[in-house]
Amino acid sequence: MSGAPMLSNTLPIPIEEMKCTTLIAMLDDIHKQATTVLHNGVHSGTLEEASKEASSKLVLSYNLVERWVEAEIERRSTEPF
Repeated sequence: MSGAPMLSNTLPIPIEEMKCTTLIAMLDDIHKQATTVLHNGVHSGTLEEASKEASSKLVLSYNLVERWVEAEIERRSTEPF
């Protein structure tokens, strides 16, 4: 990890308490948004800007997954079995 703060830490979402299926639905929405942004950028001629926006959405989804996995590992480590 680069040591940079996680973008997803700024969101008031209790990602650590989410069920996996909820996280998957959120990630699906974020990825659809990124794809739509790129699609619109291709057709409007602003592909460079669209690429930056789509990339930031994908980084956000990566950070959400990382937070969720870390919380899940911690939760499982406290279980007796």
